[in-house]
Amino acid sequence: MSITIEPLGGLGNQLFIYGLGLRLARDLETDLICDTWNFHNYSWHAYELETFPNSISKTFSSRSREMFGHKVRGVIRRARALHLSSSRAERLILEPDSTFNSEILRVPNGSRLNGYFQSWRYLEPVAVEIKEQISNPVNPSQWMHDTRRQLAEIGPWIAVHVRRGTYLEVPIMGIVGNDYYSRAIALLDSVLGDLPLVLFSDSPEMLTDLQSRYRDRVTLISSPPEVRAIDVLQVMSDASHLVIGNSTFSWWAAYLKDRPDRMVVAPRPWLDDKNFNERDLLPADWITVGRDFSEAN
Repeated sequence: MSITIEPLGGLGNQLFIYGLGLRLARDLETDLICDTWNFHNYSWHAYELETFPNSISKTFSSRSREMFGHKVRGVIRRARALHLSSSRAERLILEPDSTFNSEILRVPNGSRLNGYFQSWRYLEPVAVEIKEQISNPVNPSQWMHDTRRQLAEIGPWIAVHVRRGTYLEVPIMGIVGNDYYSRAIALLDSVLGDLPLVLFSDSPEMLTDLQSRYRDRVTLISSPPEVRAIDVLQVMSDASHLVIGNSTFSWWAAYLKDRPDRMVVAPRPWLDDKNFNERDLLPADWITVGRDFSEAN
């Protein structure tokens, strides 16, 4: 028997389901298995859990799910709504909504997890183990080493993460604009003074306004295409404080080295999807700032 996870999305999303799967496998004293079928013919992201020393005992891709996976998932949801489902289908655990669900923690051995499961509450018992694993990437790049050394020389600094990329093609994600970043930086400045700002983005060409406004304080981090997400994550996680976007990638950069003296600012609402509730996504000691002027305090 085992717990099987079906990761999807980028590194940040993959880390959430990995964390939950690891917790369940530890609780049930069973193996953790990873089915990578979601990445079959998927161009936006690659499978990335092998870029750090993980606790997955087997990784494979289900041929049947590569062909029918998303259709099967829809059929199972409809069958469950009609109270018609097989014991095999019952082993597939579909995330019910975006909030923490304690029922997930009681799934039986042999279950298969499909969803995002974006909550720090799922991670608590294995948080130390996961953070240690992620912080030691396999075959780290020279770019990562060089950039970490470069930033260590400037003293305390604030990481500012601007997420665009595929969000431009998915309206429900929502774009966090410069109004949010200006207010978030001003808030940190009022407490910390004018620390250096280090900008990270998957669309650096869209950072012109921020670079112009904070020109004397800004360092732009631009990684070569061959540098993996796990390496960029290490660099961002070194920040003294963070202004994150509505991105699970920068969420993990903040969570990876979370500590009492570190200020983390996150946008609200997290997504434009009205069905998404970030209540259990953001730790209580993180600060939230409205994405638009109308939402600002």
